[in-house]
Amino acid sequence: MPMDSSTLDHLVTALVPSLSRSLAEQFNVFRVMHHGTHEKQLSNVFAWLLRPEATHGFGDSFQRLFIEQVNRGLAEGDQVPPVGYRVLQEVDTSAHDDPGKDIADIVLTNASASIVVENFESSDGHGHGYYRYLAYGATGGKRSIVVLLCARRERHLQTDGWENAVVVTYAELLDRLATHVEGDAARRRTHPQQSSSSTRCRNASWRVPVL
Repeated sequence: MPMDSSTLDHLVTALVPSLSRSLAEQFNVFRVMHHGTHEKQLSNVFAWLLRPEATHGFGDSFQRLFIEQVNRGLAEGDQVPPVGYRVLQEVDTSAHDDPGKDIADIVLTNASASIVVENFESSDGHGHGYYRYLAYGATGGKRSIVVLLCARRERHLQTDGWENAVVVTYAELLDRLATHVEGDAARRRTHPQQSSSSTRCRNASWRVPVL
């Protein structure tokens, strides 16, 4: 079932306060989503949350939560730094001699590591090249991690290298974000409406619809 704009609007505004009414950039979920397919809209929202400088007001908290979730899927000793990544979207991972393009939805990169993210409703590479993503992330000798960001795990669909990808679900990330909001006393005092909405969402056991 597609995620309509009102559902996504409620989900995000339940967690994220609007900025004050000033000359500063105002929060608007539709501006964050831009245009395009439902997959692209979700990628826009997650990339926005991952950017510490964005208008959500979380700083690097969501990026830390995401990297912590990625590190949980890696062997001990293979974990990557928890913060300090630049966030890119719609990145062409193809080599110069490839006949076509292979576009990764989100890439997080710093001086030592790159995390190449494919966002789709299921844990399925759906035609993208795992090894191409892995090679792109390793450019410059960086530690390369490939991640499937999805609504649900379907391990039988993970083939052609995608069985080696780290799987992170929407529910895992947003549940951790809701927990973070509930545990931030200063934020609750500053934004009581969002704190109350977050608690109601958690108590209602909300789930992210599939794409």
